Amino acid sequence: VVGKIEKFNITKMDLHKDPAQIVWALPEDKFNSSYVGTPGIDLAWDAKSRSDEIAGYRLKLQDSETQQEMTPVEAKGKRLRADLPKPGRYIASVEAYNKEGVVIGHSESRSISATEMPRLASPLIEPAQGNLQTNSSGNAEIHWNAIPGAKEYDLTLMDKNGKELAKRKYSSNSANLKNLMPGEYGMKLEAVDNWGRQSAEPSVRTLVVPDKSSLRGPKLKKIKVN
Repeated sequence: VVGKIEKFNITKMDLHKDPAQIVWALPEDKFNSSYVGTPGIDLAWDAKSRSDEIAGYRLKLQDSETQQEMTPVEAKGKRLRADLPKPGRYIASVEAYNKEGVVIGHSESRSISATEMPRLASPLIEPAQGNLQTNSSGNAEIHWNAIPGAKEYDLTLMDKNGKELAKRKYSSNSANLKNLMPGEYGMKLEAVDNWGRQSAEPSVRTLVVPDKSSLRGPKLKKIKVN
């Protein structure tokens, strides 16, 4: 009787007794990363054995919460920036393969995490309580506390309905408002970091211009403060 031959696949296997030793090459605190923009983390590893046989590496990531595995990322070198679909915690491992595509070693699995770098705190306009007020000429000098890490500050002047009238950037923590017409204005102040991100929540205050002022329209002028 002639037997039927079933179709099958042959998988290449590494028969070397000792697998390549792949180790993480990061300080412990670098497995938890803060990012700006796209979620991601910088990872690095090293091959302690059989490095001359390694043709490339493959980074494997799994979402710790959903257990969903991501598409492996190929790398020729021993360092890469791993983009992540969202902030959170992941399980990472690296496997090494030779020129035939056979996996010859892998790292231990490590927990990694990526969280968005916190935005700057909102600057506080002084004085902290009550409405702000100009002088009789419709001029006011506005001061606020300096925010560590702020590159500049965005100051927006609005009418009572919230419509933007003027917006200026300031490198110091003060500004001069000049020639404002009588009435009430909204004033919004935000700190801006080195990546152009504004404070999570702006400081909003009311600025009152007395009726006895006799002037034309809103104007913001940048000043220097020593």
